[in-house]
Amino acid sequence: MYLLMGLEFARGHLPYTTVCDLKPFGLFALATPFAASPFDPVISSRIGASIVVGLTAYLLSRISGLLFDDERRLIGISAGLGYVVFSLADGGMAFQGEIFHTACAVLALLMALRAVRRRMPPHLGTMIAAGLVLGIGIQIKQSVLFDMLAFLAGFFILTTPSRRDLRRHALENLPPLTALALAASIPTLGVMALYAAAGHWDAWVAANITAHSVFYAGDREWAWHPALWAAAEQAPLWMGAALAAVLVRRLTFDGRELGAVAFLGVWVIAIILCQLFLRIASDHYFLQFLPPLCLVTTHPPGFSR
Repeated sequence: MYLLMGLEFARGHLPYTTVCDLKPFGLFALATPFAASPFDPVISSRIGASIVVGLTAYLLSRISGLLFDDERRLIGISAGLGYVVFSLADGGMAFQGEIFHTACAVLALLMALRAVRRRMPPHLGTMIAAGLVLGIGIQIKQSVLFDMLAFLAGFFILTTPSRRDLRRHALENLPPLTALALAASIPTLGVMALYAAAGHWDAWVAANITAHSVFYAGDREWAWHPALWAAAEQAPLWMGAALAAVLVRRLTFDGRELGAVAFLGVWVIAIILCQLFLRIASDHYFLQFLPPLCLVTTHPPGFSR
């Protein structure tokens, strides 16, 4: 369906105006070059998705050095390899939105972590750039909003000197955080303006608001069996994360690493809330868990030293 909509886009038809699916504009824009290429679109889209998985794994390896004492890159390499391996746990279904919006979330996190390591409050330009990346992720799938919720909590977990400094710290960092939030809205506002200017505003509303309100409304029960099956496919990571939670005091060298593990735990909880909201529990939805699970699971005591 994504490739069909991408092909229609390449022919000059905006998404939702011919073929329609309940995903944001950005996912179909990503599918367009693969659908319009002279090569087999299924093969080329799978190659593209594989490259994005590899790049995301590399970004995770860089993030580990900002969260943990990982001078030898052992945590980072293990986390990246874990991401690559467990991205195939659902059968390696190609071109899922989670592969691409997770890449955006991880890239934005790396940018933000580098910014806060350099100076506080973080540089405004870097935070705006991170916000734009998150905004692109939202236009791939709105699940990135739950990543953003975790990142906001993580910002204060990782940077607040003490609890009594929280209010002052929040006020000092309000401008860069506000700039990030505003920048994250720009891609969506741009898409909305595009549809309004093209005379297809009703199509955008129908696909992005009306259809979603119907799809997620009602008394549909949460899919426990598919959720447990998807978690079982990631069983080593979940068991490692649970062990890390129990032994967190022994696994961390200092308060900074303890805060990093706490942040990763909050990130996992935020994605659990996302799955509860979605209620479908498709196995590819659980790809969103991989970055925090891989990072926290590959941090055994003394591993980085």
